[in-house]
Amino acid sequence: MILKTNKYECKLSLQSYNLVFGIDNYVVSTPHNVFGRHPQRLATSLGRITADKIAYNSVKGSIFVADNNLKLIVEYDLVSKMSSELVSRDIFHITSMSYGEKFFNFKAPSLALVR
Repeated sequence: MILKTNKYECKLSLQSYNLVFGIDNYVVSTPHNVFGRHPQRLATSLGRITADKIAYNSVKGSIFVADNNLKLIVEYDLVSKMSSELVSRDIFHITSMSYGEKFFNFKAPSLALVR
């Protein structure tokens, strides 16, 4: 079940979702369960990069990670566990990120629900 666009009713959903958490310099991706607990997964290290903000790239199935201390944005592939630097100049403080229609923006600093 997912929330309809009117934010009051639910509708059935056959699509599977993943929750992606950015916690310090780790990323955790786990399948989303509508009811009950989510399965535990091991965290993957981002190395020196801190996941201050993240957004899901629905085109490639990767995530964009913003690090406000290092002042850069990287693209992190959830399958290969590799990252590539996208922007590293003229960045100040990033307060939010979103990309595409399949990203649900939460109030949590580094949380994404992806299809």
